[in-house]
Amino acid sequence: MSKLDRQLEEDRALRNSARELFKNELAHVRREASAGAIGERIANRVGEKAEAASDAAIEFTDRHGRTVTAAVLAAVSSAALWIARRPIIDSLAGLLGRREKDAGDEGDSESEDTEDE
Repeated sequence: MSKLDRQLEEDRALRNSARELFKNELAHVRREASAGAIGERIANRVGEKAEAASDAAIEFTDRHGRTVTAAVLAAVSSAALWIARRPIIDSLAGLLGRREKDAGDEGDSESEDTEDE
């Protein structure tokens, strides 16, 4: 075998090896670029970020527990009052209306007593 033939065989072997390596890498890229793989990576990243956010929230509440509790209670109370504002206003208006009516009746009864005399 001549030197040129030997060089040609080595070059073919290198070419075949490079082609096989390229095909393997291309198959790997195709697997990684599939919809399922991309969705899985996105889900993993979102899960990691959600876990980090929840850890930060837990740490914050550990440090500022009373403040957070007071803020939550204030928010819940405000929301409850806002939701119940109409019945509360109607009840207060009814109570105030009765008092005004009672006060008006008492004044009328005195004037009626003086008219009878």
